[in-house]
Amino acid sequence: MKQLVFNYLKIRFQILGINISNTFNIETAYPAENWANILSTFFYTASYILFLNVIFGNVNSLAGYSYNDMLFFTFVSQLSFYTLFNWSYDNVDALIESIHKGEMDLILTKPLPTLFYIMTRKFSIIRVVRDCVLPLLMIGILIDWSALGLSLISILIGIIIFVCGQWIMHVFQFLLALPAFWQGQSQALLRLSYILTNPNLPLQGLTKFWRIILTTVLPICIVVSGSVSVMIGRSNPKTMVLWALCLALFLTYVRMIAWKKALRAYNSASS
Repeated sequence: MKQLVFNYLKIRFQILGINISNTFNIETAYPAENWANILSTFFYTASYILFLNVIFGNVNSLAGYSYNDMLFFTFVSQLSFYTLFNWSYDNVDALIESIHKGEMDLILTKPLPTLFYIMTRKFSIIRVVRDCVLPLLMIGILIDWSALGLSLISILIGIIIFVCGQWIMHVFQFLLALPAFWQGQSQALLRLSYILTNPNLPLQGLTKFWRIILTTVLPICIVVSGSVSVMIGRSNPKTMVLWALCLALFLTYVRMIAWKKALRAYNSASS
């Protein structure tokens, strides 16, 4: 049993290491692109901070969140966006391209754990550092961390909710890509996920109806809104973390079933 687990993990770490190395070589081949992305994230972050200053120059709070709370909310939102884009969106987009160009046939012949390989083909450490560090530093230095009232327990629970939320958003993107197995293309649906997976909506600013919808039927508010709300003491941590864990487990099962069904459809069409 231990040997099976060891081999299971060994193969996946080897695949991950090779994919990270390949992505690194691609990312470092065009240095001008890296500088352009740094400038882009700088200007976007600066404009968003300016926007918050304009808003809170006229009001004291927004949905019960102070200027400092919203800076922290933005900090977590930016972390979520760049993390999800790096490890999930790019790989899901590459999956659609592989199906569209017929590359999927070759991938399926490789003696590899196919789904893991596909979902880790693009994993860029450079992009995380390039796109994520500067915005987080710009926002982080403006936050009065002592005024947030964070505790070790709330931070740990918030991290668990954040990780579950990231996985939930990945499954959401993954499911939107699967119609490509039948239609040959699904990038328009994936672009929809690009817009929906990072809403800057504090839970306390939503009506009860929308709060339920955006944490259950379309659970896009768990990863940022849910984790931030728990960390700064605005939501019940036990309820939120249990719901995030249960939903992540359920969607893991849905992902597995949907993947098998898509493969059966693809193999039938290929034959």
